[in-house]
Amino acid sequence: MKKIIGLALSLILLSACAKNVTNTNTNKNINNTNNKMDASQDKELKNNNNRNNKTDNINNESVSDKNLTKDVNVNLTKEDAFKKFNDLHPNTNINEFSFSKDLYKKLAKYEIEAYDQEREYEVEINATDSSIIRDKSKKEKTSSTAIILADMLGGIDDLVNKSIAKAGQDYLLKDYSLYFDDGISKFDVELENSQGKEAEFTYNLESGELLEKDLSE
Repeated sequence: MKKIIGLALSLILLSACAKNVTNTNTNKNINNTNNKMDASQDKELKNNNNRNNKTDNINNESVSDKNLTKDVNVNLTKEDAFKKFNDLHPNTNINEFSFSKDLYKKLAKYEIEAYDQEREYEVEINATDSSIIRDKSKKEKTSSTAIILADMLGGIDDLVNKSIAKAGQDYLLKDYSLYFDDGISKFDVELENSQGKEAEFTYNLESGELLEKDLSE
């Protein structure tokens, strides 16, 4: 009888140990599974954050690239640029006078073309520090008789302001050009706003008449 009772107790103990081992293994498996899920979730969260950061950076760059609200310093007046060219190349006839601003490069410059009996000239002058960017000439006889005089520059500011009033006050001057076309002095002006929209106008310089207008949508 004692043997039977002892055997029964042994069986009960073995059964209990087996259950503990099973429960321990099960708990380990559950913990491992939970740990793997947590690691996977952490990795996915990091990936999402990285993707969001990249998207934000791209958006910020796009906005930054199109931010044209900051103007470029222009310390050299058009009258002084005109005189500077004449000092470089006296006894020449200026037939085109242009100004342009690159708001991305923060560069403003005057471009002046002229001629004499034997040569043609092209000069670029930095409008911020008055330095000569380019001074080029070539031997070329021209039939041009067009001459831009210094007093013709006086009407430029009014036409630029008139163009800004037509396009909108958020537009900035991008470039302009004074030249002759079929004996008529013409003035082209191009504006651009912070969204990258452009507006172009062409005037008869002498009369101030608007000849052409082009506004981008």
